Amino acid sequence: MRLRFDAPERPKDDLSYLLHRPNNLDKATSWPLVIYLHGLSARGDNLDLLETYGLPQVMMEGLDIPAFVAAPQLPDGLFWPQRLELLSDWLDHLLAHYPIDPERVTLTGVSLGGYGVWYWGGWQPERFAGLMPLCGGGNFLSARAIQKERVPVWAISGDIDPVIPLSEMTRLMTIVTHSKARQTINTGADHDDARVHTTPYRDLEIWDWLLGQHLAQRG
Repeated sequence: MRLRFDAPERPKDDLSYLLHRPNNLDKATSWPLVIYLHGLSARGDNLDLLETYGLPQVMMEGLDIPAFVAAPQLPDGLFWPQRLELLSDWLDHLLAHYPIDPERVTLTGVSLGGYGVWYWGGWQPERFAGLMPLCGGGNFLSARAIQKERVPVWAISGDIDPVIPLSEMTRLMTIVTHSKARQTINTGADHDDARVHTTPYRDLEIWDWLLGQHLAQRG
């Protein structure tokens, strides 16, 4: 589905997004939600750009996920940290209009979207059952908030990425050290390697992790 969210309290703000609904949707059932934040090349006003790599591409291939999957789009020239309040309002909208379990909302993203995961996850750590940034970085304040709230994190990157160096991930993971923090470093993978932007979303272990997180299981 291709949809647009108009923020009632932000009349000049709107958000276009893709939404996958689980098969056999039963409103009496509460489903997990996975939010995906795209990278720099998918900014604009054409949702087709989101489907050229990453999670939306894998969903286009026919992956059947027992969850809602939502992917918003940034306008040209903007970055995810500039849209955090709008994203929070949008998440409220999704929770109000679909049978989503607020205890099972996970956030993932690639490159620029990986930064978005760190920033949004650090700004509102209480909202997310888990965070999975791919080839992205953030700031120490975000990492400290995530560590304090013990948000499960699985960070993924390549070791020869010249665009977003591996150090952008590892410096944050020296702060996020609780028992449910993990990282995967792909040997020989640069920024264009599918192992750091698309292949993980075809991995059943990744999906077991994304769909298995729950706010009540922190600690």
